[in-house]
Amino acid sequence: MSWHADKLEGEGSNVKTQSKVKMILTLLGNLTEADVQRIKTELGKLPGVRDVDLNLRTNRLTVAFDMRKINVEKIALRLSELGYNYVKRA
Repeated sequence: MSWHADKLEGEGSNVKTQSKVKMILTLLGNLTEADVQRIKTELGKLPGVRDVDLNLRTNRLTVAFDMRKINVEKIALRLSELGYNYVKRA
């Protein structure tokens, strides 16, 4: 799996070194409030993850994190380990 800086939102021109970056994914399937809590809890445990928001109406997951502490591949891998499928770009 590969990710590109243009699929991320951040401050400044070099997203890969920013402390405030957001990645947006669209999760697949019928999600419940229990899924929201599980995803928020588990992704929130990762070092560098600042905020996790999942909109049940749109299945859009937004993860705010510090690129200096964690990368998108690790966040996406954890999401996959939890059993969730997604589309990279929301």
